[in-house]
Amino acid sequence: MRRPHVLAALGLGVTTLIAFPAPAAGKRAVDPARAASARSTLESKGLKFTSERFAGAVRNGKVDEVNLYLDAGQDPDSGDGDTPPLQEAALRGHVEVVKALLDAGATPDKKDGNGATALQEAVVQRQAAAVKVLIAAGANPNLAYKGTGDTPLIRASNVGSVETLIVLLDGGADPNRLDGNGASALFAESQKGSVEGVKALLAKGADPNNRAAGGGTPLMMAVVLDKLEVARLLLQAGADLKKDATVLKASAQSAEMKKLLANPPAKKPAAAAGKKKGASK
Repeated sequence: MRRPHVLAALGLGVTTLIAFPAPAAGKRAVDPARAASARSTLESKGLKFTSERFAGAVRNGKVDEVNLYLDAGQDPDSGDGDTPPLQEAALRGHVEVVKALLDAGATPDKKDGNGATALQEAVVQRQAAAVKVLIAAGANPNLAYKGTGDTPLIRASNVGSVETLIVLLDGGADPNRLDGNGASALFAESQKGSVEGVKALLAKGADPNNRAAGGGTPLMMAVVLDKLEVARLLLQAGADLKKDATVLKASAQSAEMKKLLANPPAKKPAAAAGKKKGASK
């Protein structure tokens, strides 16, 4: 159902009939007067009112131009290909453009031709600020990547962005979602020896005894790779030392790690924000 609006085109004294579609749910309604003014401004700048030009402005982070196109009636979800404008802006870290698109009603979890969302691609590109804005607008921080089963939290760990990992956790990401191999983000952070990442995950209730399909645990990874401080944090969080005692003691390389395993620290109270272990969906 289209709703025609008669717009007065200034300059030539011509009255132009422009039909705007009724806005979809969540989309910003087009204001006829503002649209006329925006199209006039675009024309004065030599910019055609096309999805291709709009998509170019999004990719280049030109927020003023993006706002002109949106005011002129451009659909914030339509670009020049199968990658939504929101994703184009987010993966490049154009945060102000991301905000403009969301304000105009862009769908936070709209998928591209490969089934990826703006948040998922922003995580891969380590764009923590964009991820934060997307989550605030309703993007799902637990939506698994197509094909791998990785969650954004696990992917943030894989690409080495503790900043993004923390943003996801603060935005409601479940620290105990698992990848296709049955491993959680804590497993990956322990393997890398990321003290900051491990602390953040444990504070949100990550399970220190997550056992991957191959039988490994975060503590095993820390011991084998001699990540002393990570091993200490895991033990304090309740990592099971007895169940894998033989393997752990045989795997310890440094004198400090052997001493830690022989005299483990006292367990600290569990995080209040803990969530139950579960596979990614």
